[in-house]
Amino acid sequence: MHQLSIHSIQPSGRQLFHLVCDTPDEVRDSFTKPGQFLEVALDDPAEKKGFFAIASRPGAERMEFLVKAAGQPAEAICSRKPGETLYSSLAKGNGFPESGSERPTHLFSMGSGLAPCRSVILAHLAGTHPAPGGLTLWQASFTREHLPFADEYEDWRKAGVKVELCLDEGEGRTGSVVERLEELGPDLREARAFWIGSKEFGRTVQETATGLGLLPDRLHSNY
Repeated sequence: MHQLSIHSIQPSGRQLFHLVCDTPDEVRDSFTKPGQFLEVALDDPAEKKGFFAIASRPGAERMEFLVKAAGQPAEAICSRKPGETLYSSLAKGNGFPESGSERPTHLFSMGSGLAPCRSVILAHLAGTHPAPGGLTLWQASFTREHLPFADEYEDWRKAGVKVELCLDEGEGRTGSVVERLEELGPDLREARAFWIGSKEFGRTVQETATGLGLLPDRLHSNY
């Protein structure tokens, strides 16, 4: 495994932590597509590994992650301090399909699933994996306090990314992703979509989005 050094770690939504790591060149260079992930462990050799989607864009100086403090080794990782060490694999997974499509791209994420979608957004804004058809993020969270990376949404909007918050409860409730899709009724006949979340979340997104015209073969996850 490869050694990572924690650059910073701070809360980003309830029970979620934004982890930033300095990584060796071979790990950074192995990350080529948004949606890929690392296996991360506390020690080498590792008794337990966590699978964490990369939240930064390919080519960035540091690798970023959104870690939910639930189970091991995630809870222990979230208690680590800057300067401490973690261990990882090279980047794994197929990631999302290549950007560059002229089709409008819709990103559907739930909770910590925003991590790989953030990678798509940052790569688009940096011009390294552009989505010239435009990006719309549909971010599902329980309440506003659960939203990860909340301080970045306004900057994304100013840069042209449409951000739709789908809040189940609490102040500013907007409704679930399904409720927001049904309310706004976007025409998805020419679109493509990426999703990340639970299987139930993926099923409901697929049912609703295809009802709005999305072709099933244009709905992708990052597996």
